[in-house]
Amino acid sequence: MADVLTIDPRVTVFGNKRVITGEIALDGSGTTYDLDLSDYLSGIDGCMVMATGDTLRAAITHSIDGTTVMLGALVASVTYSFVAIGER
Repeated sequence: MADVLTIDPRVTVFGNKRVITGEIALDGSGTTYDLDLSDYLSGIDGCMVMATGDTLRAAITHSIDGTTVMLGALVASVTYSFVAIGER
């Protein structure tokens, strides 16, 4: 099974900013994920990622490079929700 990225098609736009939301469902082996938003944003200003469900998870790590959010310290086989804001 591969990681699955789902982007909500109802993108929010205000001024020159765009907000992208979605989910990342990790397969059973990965603890990192590169979230590539280059199809939606020309640059990322910020991103928030959190595990779904009611099980407490340790904080993840992330860094932003252009239009990619590099996520680390993820738990395999868990689904994460994200919100990213950036330039259209």
